Amino acid sequence: MDKAPANKGEILVVDDQGPLLDLVGNILAKHGYLARPASSGAQAL
Repeated sequence: MDKAPANKGEILVVDDQGPLLDLVGNILAKHGYLARPASSGAQAL
């Protein structure tokens, strides 16, 4: 049985393209990170 990786920390991902945010978030999740998506610099701040 596969175990979910432990949370290694949070990473802020900023991009104006939703599909790219999803892709990067999924990749980070597979490696044990929590991605915090933001679709603009203003939203990231």
